[in-house]
This record gives sequence, C-alpha cells and structure tokens, in this order.
Amino acid sequence: DASQVMKHVANPLQKKFGYPHGMSFVQDSESGDLIARQGSGKAASRLVRQNYRLSDGESIVGHVANTGEPFVTNDVENVVFYNPHPLLHDVESAMTVPIIIEDQVIGVLDVQQDSSISFSERQLNSLSAVADQLAVALNRIDILDSLEQRVQQRTHDLVVLYNLITIISENWQLQDLLELSLVLTLETVKADRGIIYLTDGKDDPGLKPVIQRGFASGNQIDPGNLPDDKLAMEVFKERKPLTLENLAENPAYAKFDGMNCYAGIPITVRGDMRGVFSLFANEKGVFSSDEIALLTSIADHLGIGIENSILWEQSRENAALEERNRLARNLHDSVSQSLYSLTLMASTTKKMLERDPDLDVIKKSVTRLGDTAHQALKEMRLLLYELRPAVLDSEGLVSALQHRIETVEERLGVK
Repeated sequence: DASQVMKHVANPLQKKFGYPHGMSFVQDSESGDLIARQGSGKAASRLVRQNYRLSDGESIVGHVANTGEPFVTNDVENVVFYNPHPLLHDVESAMTVPIIIEDQVIGVLDVQQDSSISFSERQLNSLSAVADQLAVALNRIDILDSLEQRVQQRTHDLVVLYNLITIISENWQLQDLLELSLVLTLETVKADRGIIYLTDGKDDPGLKPVIQRGFASGNQIDPGNLPDDKLAMEVFKERKPLTLENLAENPAYAKFDGMNCYAGIPITVRGDMRGVFSLFANEKGVFSSDEIALLTSIADHLGIGIENSILWEQSRENAALEERNRLARNLHDSVSQSLYSLTLMASTTKKMLERDPDLDVIKKSVTRLGDTAHQALKEMRLLLYELRPAVLDSEGLVSALQHRIETVEERLGVK
C-alpha cells in the first residue's frame, strides 16, 4: 500500500534528522493536484487528515513538481512562490525533492525547519536518495496493482466465457441460446440494450434482428422500436468490431434516449460471417479495449453455439425424414402387399360366387381372406406402436406401459 510505504519513510526521516515538519505528496493523475498522503509532526499530520492538497505550481511543493528539480531554501520568506499555511507559520527553512518514475514526477518529499538552520548538501543528497528509493517502491506497487487488476480482469473474463460455454452446452434451441447469451453479455459489460442479427450466410444476405433486449418489453422484434441496421451492416461488411461514442448526437438515434455508445461485434464461424452482436450503452467509456476483446471472444463462442444449434436442428429433421422413409418402406413391404392380396382374393371370391356358388370352396376363400386381413391388421398395429406414443412424452414410461396394457385388454376382452 502506497500510504503505508510513505508512512514508513516520513517517520524515520523525522527521527533521524530531527525535522519538525515533513510531508509526502502524491500527484493525482486526473486533476494534477498534489495530495498530502503522509506527514510527521503534529501540524503535518493534521494537514494529512484534512486531505491537504496543492495545485500544480503552487508554493514550493508545486514548484518542485512542476520543474522536477530539488529546491532548498533557508529563508522561505524570500521565496516568491512560497505560500505559507497557517499551521506552518513558524517555518523558516525548507528542502523539497521530487519523486520521479521514468522521467515523470509522481510526488514530492518536503521537510521544513522552524529555525534558520541551513540544510546541507549532504542532507539534500540523503533526501534525494530516499525519494529515489521511494519511487522504486511506489513503481513496484503500481506494477503489482496493475498485475492484480489484470489477473482479476482475466479471471472475470474466464468466468464469463465459462458461463457462456455452459449456456451453449445446455441450450440447443437457437432462441433460448440467443436470449441467454444476450442477457449474460449485457450484464457483463454493463450495456443497456442489445440486438443480435443473424444471416443465412449468402453473398447479399440482409441481416435480420432475431432477438433484442432494452428496446421494448419482452424479446419481441418490432422494427418500429429498433434502430436501423446501418451500423450492423457496416460491421458485417468490414468483418471487424466497431465502436462509436456520442451516438445520441446522431439524428438517426435521437429517439432512443440516453443511447450514447455503440459496440458492434461480428459473429463468425470458421471465417464465415453468421451475424452481428450490437450493444448500446448510456454511459460513455463502457466499451474499452479490454471489453471489446471480451466481446469478441463471446461472439466467437456464440458463433459456435449457433452452428451447433443449426446442426442439431438439421439432425432432428434428418432423423424424422429417415424414420418416415423407413415406415414407408415397411408399409410397402408388408401392409400394402397384404392389402393388395385382399383385393385379389375378394375379386376371386366374387367371381366364384357368380360362376359356381360352391359353399365349401367359397368358405375356404373367405377364410383365407379373413386370415390375410388379420395379418395386415397385426402388421399395421406393429408399425403404429413402433411410433413414440404421445403419452410417453406427457406422462412418462410407467403411464405409457399402463395405457398400452389397458388398450390390449380392452381389445381382447380380458382382464
């Protein structure tokens, strides 16, 4: 922690050299102000608690931060840019050195005396050496903080991708896959609205919005409630991510209140364009380079999921077609042959009645006719029961078996 490091520097300086006042300042990266982070001595400690700050160039501390050069004076009253603080009214001498990392001033070490005792060159060298070591320590802290943030970001990205992979593996229906993926993405990058466009992959496909969030209640697609697809078409043609700021200033998007930022990510599968992921955010700066990299990974995984869903649906259709063909072959090979035999035997029996009404012969012919009809009926029943009973889907295996037994008992008249 930077504050703890500076605390361990300020207190030993006061003890070793006997300075009544000592403070370490850190430059704020946004405002440029120098903020007192640690102090030794009652007055300096009080200023730190008050969040004391100086603007760039203000007083001796600001002058050193501005020039990047040490400054020593044994008579602060004669320093033009000295700006005394009421709590440090008795200061007469000051020695101030910059804290520099890679030629950039990040802070200042300042010690002050309440007497006209002159600061020596040896003391200046000592304080400069301390500032150099402090710069090394603070630089190491910045590196560790940066590494920790990157590790956290990567961990976050991996969790998001893992959740997406789980969604892809558990949801084969395309609509469910797209809806869950869109919700996950919006929550991840803190976007407010989103649209997923898909195409059939032809040369001039015409993107179609298939699911949306944030433009209307529910997930229904109503072109009147959606922005035009010009941005999505640009992403599709260029085949690379697109980000825009100040989108609300464009008249074409003025009706969508608060929609300031846009990110469009191509959805590809093995190099082929399959669609576009369009995201909109009210807050500026949402779509950073890290977020775009994450969105690209999400779009790549989503493309695989879309491909799997399409292949799964095609396999279902192929399986249904194969089953229909099998039933058609069985009907042709068994039932249709039996029915054809029935028509021949019926025609023969009719002719026998007309030509020679011999009851014994006719009886044998009718018997064969009945046997053939019975065999055809059994074969038809067998084919019908090979089909999946609807009760199996709605009530389960036990109920389906019970229903089958009851049907057979009723038909045969047994219990």
